[in-house]
Amino acid sequence: MLGLVVASFAAGCLLLWVFRCTAEADRIERAKKRLQARLLELRVWGEDPVNLLRTQAELLRENARYFAAMLRPAGFASLPLAGLVVVMQGLYGWRPLTVGEAAVVTVQFRSTEALRGPIELEAPPGIAVETPPVRAVASRQVSWRIRALAPVRGWLQVRAPGFQESKSIRAGNGLGWVSPRRVRSLWQWLWQPWEARLQADRIEWIAVGYPAAEWVLFGLRAHWLVWFLVLSMLTALVLRKPFGVVI
Repeated sequence: MLGLVVASFAAGCLLLWVFRCTAEADRIERAKKRLQARLLELRVWGEDPVNLLRTQAELLRENARYFAAMLRPAGFASLPLAGLVVVMQGLYGWRPLTVGEAAVVTVQFRSTEALRGPIELEAPPGIAVETPPVRAVASRQVSWRIRALAPVRGWLQVRAPGFQESKSIRAGNGLGWVSPRRVRSLWQWLWQPWEARLQADRIEWIAVGYPAAEWVLFGLRAHWLVWFLVLSMLTALVLRKPFGVVI
């Protein structure tokens, strides 16, 4: 959890640095002051319907100007933050299987023809394959149920006539990289880059049904992304003045 807190603090500082380098502070400040002025006008014209409607329309325009001023720094900040979130998802998004826990391994094929021959799943010591392959022809998938018998960090092997592919498997306690899916598509790999892309052209992906991880802070349990957003935003709000950033 300490690593998540540190990463959130670093992300908040990165966000402020990007804003300081890319934002037009004077433009944002002017937009904020105009917004505040329109909000005060709403109180002044509270009993005058004509002026109230005019002020509301101007308030919408000022909101649009404010968001336009924030668009450039927000766009620049989203690029490194998106990459950071993708990387951290592999570390904090799922947990390894515990000893005695079962999961489903699924292979997605590109065509139904590939399902007709023999297909085998070989597991490393510490992982038991409990079922024969279960074929779902309509969805072009083959699945097995596995169970963790001991802490392990190894590879599953999927074998069929003409190809062989592997998929990482992890069981035990402690923090570590967990990859629920290995993919072939370059586009999917950009969002799931925790393992090298598959080489066999018959397979689209191999997945292990890892449980989602939850993290406890201040006695509250939540997904890591919730804590990441809360802590990074708090960091940005607290340190915006030392960084000289107008938000």
